[in-house]
Amino acid sequence: MLILLTGGGTLGSVTPLLAIVEAWRKRDASVEFVWIGTQSGPERKLVEEEYAIRFFQIPVARFPRYVSIELLFLPIQFLRALITSVKVITNERPNVVIGAGGFTQVPVILAAWVVRVKSITLQTDVKILLSTKIVSPFVSKVISAWDQFGVPVRDTLSHGSKEKAIAYFHLDKNKPTVLVFGGGTGAEWLNEQIFEIAPQLCQKANVLHITGFRKRGELTSVSGYVVVESLGKEMADAYAVADLIVARAGMGTIAELSALRKPAILIPLPNSLQEDNAKALRDSARILDQENTTSEILLSEIRLLLDDPQAREQYSSRISSVLRTDVAGDIIDLIVNI
Repeated sequence: MLILLTGGGTLGSVTPLLAIVEAWRKRDASVEFVWIGTQSGPERKLVEEEYAIRFFQIPVARFPRYVSIELLFLPIQFLRALITSVKVITNERPNVVIGAGGFTQVPVILAAWVVRVKSITLQTDVKILLSTKIVSPFVSKVISAWDQFGVPVRDTLSHGSKEKAIAYFHLDKNKPTVLVFGGGTGAEWLNEQIFEIAPQLCQKANVLHITGFRKRGELTSVSGYVVVESLGKEMADAYAVADLIVARAGMGTIAELSALRKPAILIPLPNSLQEDNAKALRDSARILDQENTTSEILLSEIRLLLDDPQAREQYSSRISSVLRTDVAGDIIDLIVNI
């Protein structure tokens, strides 16, 4: 059996699919996977190097949230992405195509419909994505996280080692650790705030900062501040050592926090579906509004939670019950039946 997976640009549409890959390989070692993703997104390294999945790239053809020149090139980019997707699907002949949101899946699922290959999409966000609305007439099933199944989370993330993380990242074992990451396109603002407050924050804690794209080299000399562009298999250890997470509010992140019972400060990407995701968490995480959050406020919020282990434990307990995350097997059963 050959499964074609599609998603990229950010890891929010990638990590739920990788959870399915892990579970399916445990169930049936003979199953094969291929991936269609973006040219410059963060997914390629993870998919190819950590999961040994063959990767095909297509042009990015997305609807920008604001009026921009990107709209002028959208028809051309979409046509190029569609033609490339048709070629890949025709050559690979997968049994099924699976997407998990985002505009990367749109030309791929339409291409699957053209060549009569069945497809499925996972709708993980609280509010239905525009990309999901576009592809829904062409798929065999829309799997809704909040109404039906939940969000699959990679089992490997639950097997991290705090001791390995301390040794690998050269952390001070006597200090708490703050893990910071902002995803792909949403990382820029969060990176800038952490770059600014890192010297003060590191007086109190280790800071493990996954920037997504670029490093700030001049700050790496700050004691206790570890800056990396991305993590693969080490992500499980990073989660294990983290006493507090600072991140965006993508559903991939929320699902992982839920599965691992991690207290978090979440700052949704403005004017995005992440704001609806954050509202659904209620009191399961500390939610901040980017527009009203300065670096000084963020530093204060982090310090407050580091000083309050009881509050962190309450957040851990509450976020663990937000949604189901051990659902990869159920989704595989559904896919096989279809």
